[in-house]
Amino acid sequence: MTLIPLILWLIAAACCIAIVILARHYAGTKEEPKPVAKSAIALHFVSLVLAMAPYVAFIIYRHDISAAMRTWYTKVGWVSGAVLVALIAWDLWAMYRIASKAAEDQARRAKRHAEQHADAQPSSQTAGGENPGRSQSL
Repeated sequence: MTLIPLILWLIAAACCIAIVILARHYAGTKEEPKPVAKSAIALHFVSLVLAMAPYVAFIIYRHDISAAMRTWYTKVGWVSGAVLVALIAWDLWAMYRIASKAAEDQARRAKRHAEQHADAQPSSQTAGGENPGRSQSL
């Protein structure tokens, strides 16, 4: 029981680091970036729950934890919480950067596609200013 909060904290920290690695691994290349993988998004929600678990476990099992470990957990509680918040912010930043690069690439491809199709379309105006697609009535 003494090490449960520590083990849960280590698992939460490992999940946060895994998200960044997973997000960057599946991000694609610079020439063709991909959106954030759904597995990275799901793992982010899991990491949020796991980030709370060590503190809940400490509260639940505090009477079963030795006095020395209870004192140590109390001393490092704020620091460990700040580290997890920073790791979660790093996850969000990594996923945001990848998603924004993918969105920018998608916008560039859509613009390029629109420009190609606009160049391929014949002009809507003839030399005389008439529109050959419409009938003129007097």
